[in-house]
Amino acid sequence: MSDKVAKEFETQKPQVPGMPEGKSVTLSVTLHPNGQIDFQLPAGNKILAYGLIEVARAQLDKVYLMSELKQAVPPRGGMEGLLKRMNGG
Repeated sequence: MSDKVAKEFETQKPQVPGMPEGKSVTLSVTLHPNGQIDFQLPAGNKILAYGLIEVARAQLDKVYLMSELKQAVPPRGGMEGLLKRMNGG
């Protein structure tokens, strides 16, 4: 490989396939020990802010659901017990 081609590859920004170009957007809510709440919201884009809130709510629902499923002890071993019985165990 020539030096010219090597320098060209070094200067190119590596792109991950399927990763769109653009900037990241942050929505954060911070609760301080004194009860103060700070917000960082996407400036000027109400639809994006509500979309991020909804994604966070859905993720929280998923986390709590998975936690409840792990704590529940169904009779006969749950899903693992069913799979064992299906495989003749």
